[in-house]
Amino acid sequence: MPKRDLKKSEKKEMVTLGKTTSFTGILKFSTTLCIRGTFKGTIEAIDAKGDLIVDKEAVVDADHITVNSLTVFGQISGNVQAHDKVDMMNSAKVFGDVSAERLRIAYGV
Repeated sequence: MPKRDLKKSEKKEMVTLGKTTSFTGILKFSTTLCIRGTFKGTIEAIDAKGDLIVDKEAVVDADHITVNSLTVFGQISGNVQAHDKVDMMNSAKVFGDVSAERLRIAYGV
């Protein structure tokens, strides 16, 4: 029987808040989270292990965001602390302080 590689299967797991979803409050997660709708509140990755993706049409208004890594295609208002990296793609709009080990900003942002 072949060994199952748990790390590979864990990396593929993703939770998505869809385009028609609107969420207000404190959101804590430990896997990859993709926001496609609207969010207002606080976003925290448990033990800073979770990765956040803000999709192109998403609007996030956060008191603060604490994650392992952040990839932004949409809009974020609020302060961001990423323990690893932040990627701002060409459609990204980020309003607030950003702290990360690595920061990549696409041309035109």
